[in-house]
Amino acid sequence: MQILPLPSASTQPACQLRCQALPVSLTVTGLAAADLAALLQASASPSADWPQQRPPPVIVIDNPDVAPLPTLSAQVQSLQVGPDRVELVSGRAAHLYPGVAEQQSSLPSHFPQSLYLCLAQQWARSGVFALHAAGIVTADEGLLVLGERMAGKSTLALSALAAGHQVVSDDWLLLAADSDGRCQMERLREYLAIRPGPVAQRLLPRAALAGVKRTSSAEQRQLVPIDELASARFPVSAAVTRLWQLQPASDRPESTRIVPETAAGALASLITAAMPLLLSAQFPAERQALMTTAGSLLREIPAERVTAGRDLAREPGPNWERLLKTLAF
Repeated sequence: MQILPLPSASTQPACQLRCQALPVSLTVTGLAAADLAALLQASASPSADWPQQRPPPVIVIDNPDVAPLPTLSAQVQSLQVGPDRVELVSGRAAHLYPGVAEQQSSLPSHFPQSLYLCLAQQWARSGVFALHAAGIVTADEGLLVLGERMAGKSTLALSALAAGHQVVSDDWLLLAADSDGRCQMERLREYLAIRPGPVAQRLLPRAALAGVKRTSSAEQRQLVPIDELASARFPVSAAVTRLWQLQPASDRPESTRIVPETAAGALASLITAAMPLLLSAQFPAERQALMTTAGSLLREIPAERVTAGRDLAREPGPNWERLLKTLAF
C-alpha cells in the first residue's frame, strides 16, 4: 500500500492511498499522508493514534475511478462509531467527522474503526473486499484464511513463519481481481498484531519475531512493524489459490483437521469477514460490485474448513509439510 501526498485546493491536507497489486486508488482529504501512514504502519505513539486535540472538521474519502451514483438516488447512512460520526451514501464519497473521546481508553489503540469503515466502503465501490483475514504463502499455495475474532489467525500465521513460509498479513487484507483477472490478496496494514499467550511466546522466537516493537495496551496486542523485518518473508501481495475457513475451538485438537467447505459456507464466511453492512440493501452499488468479486473467487478457488491443532504450534515445520501434502491429493 502506497500513501502519497496530494495537492489540495483548500487548506486541508490531502493524500492518495494506492494499492500495489489491485487496480484501485482512493483519495483522502483532511488527513495528511504522514498521519495516515502512521496509523497503517503503527509507527505513532499510542496517544497519537487518532486526533484528540483539534481534530479536522471533516475527512472525505473518495474513489475517483468509479462514477458516483446520481444524488437523487442517494440515501445517507449516518452512523456513530465511537467518538466519530460517519456519513455514508451508496456509490458516493464517505464523510468522517472526527470527535474527541472523553477518555483515552475509549479510543482504538492503533486504527480507528470509523476510518476503516469509510475506506472499506470506497474500496467496495471497485469490488475490493476489505477483510478481517490472514494471508499465508507457501511454495505452492496462497491461503486466504478467514475466521472469527480469536479463531487463531495470528497463531496460524506465526506457525507458518516458524515453518519457513511467508505471511502477507495476519489480520487485515484487501481481496479482488488484479488487472489480469487473477484473485489477489494485498496487505492493508504494515504490522502484525499478536495476542500474548503461551503459544505466541513459543512461536515468536521460532518465527524470528522475538523483538516486538510496540505494545497496544487497549487491545492487549503486541504490534510488530513489518517494514523493519525481512521483506522476503512478508510479500505485499500474493495470488489466492485456496480459501480456508478457520474454525474456533475452545479445546484445540492434537492434530489439525481439514475438510471440504461448500460454496455457500465459503460465501457466508467471506461476508462475515468483510463489512456486512456494505453487502446490505442500503448499499446496492457496493453489494453488486462485491458479489461479482465473490462469485469469481468461489468459482475458481477451492475452500476448506480448518481446525488448527496443537501440532502446528508444537512442531511447525513437519506438520505444515504434512498438511500441505494432504492438500495436494
